[in-house]
Amino acid sequence: MNQNRAQLLTATISYYLMIAAYFFFSFFPTVRAWGLNWWAHWPNPVVYSLLVIGLIVPVVAWFILKPLQNRPCKPEKKDNKFLYTIISAFLLITLSLAFYYYRANTHFLGDGYLLISKLASENPFIKPRNYGAMTSQLYLVRHVTGLSLEGSRLAYQIVSWLSGLIFVALILSYSKSLFTSIRDRLGFSLMMLSGGYMLMFFGYVE
Repeated sequence: MNQNRAQLLTATISYYLMIAAYFFFSFFPTVRAWGLNWWAHWPNPVVYSLLVIGLIVPVVAWFILKPLQNRPCKPEKKDNKFLYTIISAFLLITLSLAFYYYRANTHFLGDGYLLISKLASENPFIKPRNYGAMTSQLYLVRHVTGLSLEGSRLAYQIVSWLSGLIFVALILSYSKSLFTSIRDRLGFSLMMLSGGYMLMFFGYVE
């Protein structure tokens, strides 16, 4: 078995194990299995539809992509660097506006409200393991946003927003260094910028 087949087999097994885990934990909505039991919140017809779709997608993809392996490879052409710069600037501006206008105002999961209230106190108690990560919020609430619940929430939102901008800029820059075509650069960037972790850049406190 060559390396490509071994990698494909490993990826396929991992994928089907993930689908099996989603389906299994869909019967246990109250179990603390974050990221695995989210199917439990859908009606049964939707769960079984997701299962069927998840099982057949790799098979369909195989029959679609298999013929492409026999096509001769064309020399890759370098695309216009200026065009990618324009697209990157557009994505950065669009996402930065989205982070701001759709910022979270409720923090029901985790201990978001508790963290906001602690930061707003005159002598906030910060766990030693969190002190490094909380330095920026502490500075903002004491010198910029003000010592209040609203100021505390705003401090978290500012850090979240700036973190999102840095993350998007790094992904777009990293994609440019990895690939030469706009198609590959945008494909990689959009894949990385569509993960669930992007919600943390909308000012959510947890």
